[in-house]
Amino acid sequence: MRTAGNLGLVWGLLIALILPSVTLAQAPGPQQMTAEQLNKLDRKEAEAFPVEQALPALGLQEQGFYAMTENALLTLRYLIAVPTGKPSPQLTSAMKAFQADLGHRDTGILLIGEYFELMTRSQRIEPAVVDAR
Repeated sequence: MRTAGNLGLVWGLLIALILPSVTLAQAPGPQQMTAEQLNKLDRKEAEAFPVEQALPALGLQEQGFYAMTENALLTLRYLIAVPTGKPSPQLTSAMKAFQADLGHRDTGILLIGEYFELMTRSQRIEPAVVDAR
């Protein structure tokens, strides 16, 4: 009985099947960027940084980020799903489609520049409602 070989095969399959579905927000790894660190980057470097790793620096919380991203993608018709405020395969697919339309690599991980472009485009279509009470 080759336990070590079987364990290696199982571990390899788990990595191959599960790891690709884990988003940056779920995966332990790169430390979140601080506002000070983000401000030290030039504009092009900052725009090329994954937005999920800079949420605190941008004044965003994870659930708020996902909810705003879902709503923007819904407005632009990239996402056809009930918003959950959480990562999902549908959200990742919608982000990839948006990135492809921008002519960028469709990774499903939004960069800061892509996120701001997404917000700008969605607000052009559906401006914020002002309560005049």
